[in-house]
Amino acid sequence: PENALVKTQLIRLVDVFVLGPFMIYAATRPHLTRAEKTTLTAIGVATVIYNLANYLAERELDQS
Repeated sequence: PENALVKTQLIRLVDVFVLGPFMIYAATRPHLTRAEKTTLTAIGVATVIYNLANYLAERELDQS
């Protein structure tokens, strides 16, 4: 259903513009260990890349 696609795409955009960047920001907190900072940064970057790629792929399919 098209409505489900719209919700899925909206969630992907939230992941790209809110969740991923928040994890990257959280990694800058001084009280974290180096391992915690590295993990948060890696997961944040991966979240942005993965969800942006899926958003763009789905958008391209929808426009075809």
